[in-house]
Amino acid sequence: MAGRTVGAHLDERSADRLGRIADSEGRNPSQLVAVATRFLVDMSPAARRALISLDSCKPEEREFVTRLLGRAALKAREKVVASRVNPRYSPVTNSPLDTEDAIDTEAVMAARR
Repeated sequence: MAGRTVGAHLDERSADRLGRIADSEGRNPSQLVAVATRFLVDMSPAARRALISLDSCKPEEREFVTRLLGRAALKAREKVVASRVNPRYSPVTNSPLDTEDAIDTEAVMAARR
């Protein structure tokens, strides 16, 4: 896929961590930044604004947020895999995720688990 290069400014600690994670995953740092960026731009405006507003939270709040986001990502992957195995699989809300409201409802349900 042809793409475009964009830049990001990271503090030293984040840049170092990104490099270590990329090494451990066998990927380039730019690949990880691309994954994160694609998910950010695909989020609903409300979710995107919420995530951006959380960037300046306290360290203990950031730990909580990243733990919660990590759990949501694992649950989302589980649902994607389940839907590949069973094409009639329906998400927990039993409605298709074809509107912003449906996506937000599903996200709330996933966060409550």
